[in-house]
Amino acid sequence: MTIETVRILCASCGAAIAIPADLDQISCAHCGTPLAIVHGDGFVAALLAKAVTRTIETSAASTQAELRRLQFQQERLLPRTQEHRSPAYGQIMYWHT
Repeated sequence: MTIETVRILCASCGAAIAIPADLDQISCAHCGTPLAIVHGDGFVAALLAKAVTRTIETSAASTQAELRRLQFQQERLLPRTQEHRSPAYGQIMYWHT
């Protein structure tokens, strides 16, 4: 059985590394830096694992902040909305107080 390998360059030291094609993370055999392997359409690249982790954490923090902002905005608006059923027409009407 033959394992398909790809050649990449370490994002830290620039050393050429041959790795199995299906790996998602490795440590450089030359400098020991943890690397995240990115598989794209027709390419494979090694990124510093710290940079990938930092990007994910920043994105998650931004998403959480936006969700909190939207929840606060919604909670502030909902109590001000009142429902009224029109006795003449049976329709439900909403208005802000």
